[in-house]
Amino acid sequence: MRYFSLATGEAVNPWTWFITLPQKQDKYDTPYSNPLPQIMRDKFEQEMAETPEDIASQEAAEDINFPGCDDLDPGYYQISLKQNGLQFWERAIGDGCEREFFLTPEAAMPYANAEGKKALSQFAKLIQMNQDGD
Repeated sequence: MRYFSLATGEAVNPWTWFITLPQKQDKYDTPYSNPLPQIMRDKFEQEMAETPEDIASQEAAEDINFPGCDDLDPGYYQISLKQNGLQFWERAIGDGCEREFFLTPEAAMPYANAEGKKALSQFAKLIQMNQDGD
């Protein structure tokens, strides 16, 4: 999916908010599909190791724990901009182990680079304006 800046009309790749240069992949030759940055992988691998009782909801537990799936495979994720945040979703490869998770702009901020922090701040403001009805 491609996104465009409302301010400039230029194409926007949300991955540039988290990684400096999109990695070239053999599997999916697209700058819109990348492995999670190591800092994000570390966070979500830690959550995968927790028991479901430690996770806020059972649905969240089901999103992270996949019996029979290799937890260490980094996978290639896409980012979809949603009305209230960012949906990270793993490209399907047919093994049934694809993961996805959602982050608000505020929750994504610790993983973002300088460009991303600016963009996520603007995105958060747009979400707030939409919620306020402005």
